[in-house]
Amino acid sequence: MVLLLLALSVAWVLQGRLREARRQLETVAAMEEHHIEEWLGERWASAGLSGTSFPQAELYQAWRAEGHEDARDRLFLRLRQFAEAGGFANVALLDQSLDLVWSAEPLTVDPSAVARAHWPAGAEPGSQAFLEPDWLGPSDPMMGVAVALPTEGSEAAPVVVYLLTADDMLTRALRAWAGTNPPMRVIVFRASAAGLEGLADTSSAVSGAFEPWSMPWSHDTAPAVRLARGELEPGASAVGPDDRGVPVLAAGGTVGALGWYFLVERERAGVWATVMPTVALAAVIAALAFVTVVAGLARLRDRQALLAERAASAARAERSEALALLQAVSDASPDAIFAKDLEGRYTLVNSAAAAFAGLAPDEMIGRDDSGIVSAEEFEQVREHERRVAREGRVMTFEETVSLPLGQRTFEASKGPLRDESGSVFGLYGISRDVTEARRVQRTNEEQARALARQVEELERFNGAFVDREIAMIELKRQVNDAMRALGRPEPYDLGDIDAEGDQGA
Repeated sequence: MVLLLLALSVAWVLQGRLREARRQLETVAAMEEHHIEEWLGERWASAGLSGTSFPQAELYQAWRAEGHEDARDRLFLRLRQFAEAGGFANVALLDQSLDLVWSAEPLTVDPSAVARAHWPAGAEPGSQAFLEPDWLGPSDPMMGVAVALPTEGSEAAPVVVYLLTADDMLTRALRAWAGTNPPMRVIVFRASAAGLEGLADTSSAVSGAFEPWSMPWSHDTAPAVRLARGELEPGASAVGPDDRGVPVLAAGGTVGALGWYFLVERERAGVWATVMPTVALAAVIAALAFVTVVAGLARLRDRQALLAERAASAARAERSEALALLQAVSDASPDAIFAKDLEGRYTLVNSAAAAFAGLAPDEMIGRDDSGIVSAEEFEQVREHERRVAREGRVMTFEETVSLPLGQRTFEASKGPLRDESGSVFGLYGISRDVTEARRVQRTNEEQARALARQVEELERFNGAFVDREIAMIELKRQVNDAMRALGRPEPYDLGDIDAEGDQGA
């Protein structure tokens, strides 16, 4: 009887822990897929500004065509600053023949070959593309966003390549999850004819060390292979062997529209190891139950009450640990992460959100945004939150508010929080500070409008000048006709002009 109770207890605890671990992995994968999609979109949009940057194109032409070294230095400085503001690891410049002429930092590889494969006839001015390299090493760029400058007078344009690494793609929040117990392993990979190849982050949340990773297609039960074949839905979890043959729990998703994938996994043995103290406790409980039955029903009732209290204490400790882990994950992000009830009062904030508000995290719990932002801004934010709760879906807004740090613009993604019955009881949000990116965008738009006005004024001037010249020629022709009628020599020689007119006719 004791052994049966022990076996049932162990099975129940292990299955519950396995379900919990799978839900946790699915949550992390869903969050990371959403982040990567936004991250790639932001990098694409940031790099695309170079495709409309006439000042960059003018500096390039002044340097290459006219030999102005100061134009070259100013161009390199602008590209370096643009790459840093856009969150890129490096930036390189290719000429019209797509040969490498400069990079902000030393390159382990030359992106010229990949650029030529994409643009065999040269890059059309203003065009843009993702460049996926044939290389793959721990310190190599994972991909590049290539943008052709808007030059004039030639079919091929110089190209700026903004380089990204796999380490840039992974959020600090995901690294915090990777450092939990048991630790996670994060893999970014792509499919090829031979199998899967990519990079695995086997570190904790600190060093960010990647190592080459591969897996043949023959490992058809592995979660990575099933994900690449479409047998495992993005965001869903699965159990199977990893590249070392070790059984793991894993969940993953796609990397935008590039055909890449990412996977987060934990060793199943590590998950089970975390419940061994609980298994030992279950054995003690079973033994105590047997002794209690032998001793009498009275002692059994007392023992059951004691066990109930222990279970409640363990549950409270588990909830405290989960809340502490959630707080640690959110505090690792530079973005403002928060949760609110339906009245707009904060129930959770991370350190970044509190810093933007100029308050301590504890001071924000239980209060709304009134007093932090203006009344008009507060009503705008509340309307966004009411709309999310009303429509019950994730939505993204751009919100500009006045804070102690000054006026800031945030790109805020907000979604509903639901209880077990599916009812919305609050909302969560992730707000990213995009103030500097919007400033750069406005500056480039103003420069483009100023250039358009200059071109328009030049066209009007040229038109007026041509009309004046035509009128003068006609007046000289009339004077010649009058003098010829009087029998006098023509004062103006219009022979060349009339000859050109006859040829044109």
